[in-house]
Amino acid sequence: MSDIISYFLIFSGLVMVVTAVIGCNNLPDYFCKMHAAALGDAVGCPLILFGIALRSEHGLKIALLAVILLIVNPVASYILNRIALHSLPFEETSLSLSSTIPNHVLSVHSCASELKLKAASQNTLSSARIEDQRKDQDDV
Repeated sequence: MSDIISYFLIFSGLVMVVTAVIGCNNLPDYFCKMHAAALGDAVGCPLILFGIALRSEHGLKIALLAVILLIVNPVASYILNRIALHSLPFEETSLSLSSTIPNHVLSVHSCASELKLKAASQNTLSSARIEDQRKDQDDV
């Protein structure tokens, strides 16, 4: 039974790593590629190590290594992304981030911004009307 679980963990870890490699090859910019690499690294490698730990006589040491990878890899990829983001000039940062956002998300965001502007202008108009009404009441 432990052999089946071990093979399943190793196979699923290999699938995650291969998917990450394909994603790193096909994705457009650094941040997308880093996201794919971080997922393959943080999920795939510990799965492989847990599968090996079930079959090895040094299973506890290998499982401890997998836990360390689960903790360290996301933190390291986050730090690398923050360094890359802050090292870019402002124009390149905004272009690279907006190029990674799908168009339908951008259109929803722009519609929401237009609705907020319209609501703000209506609130301004209604508050101006209320002030006019108060002035009219004060005059009477």
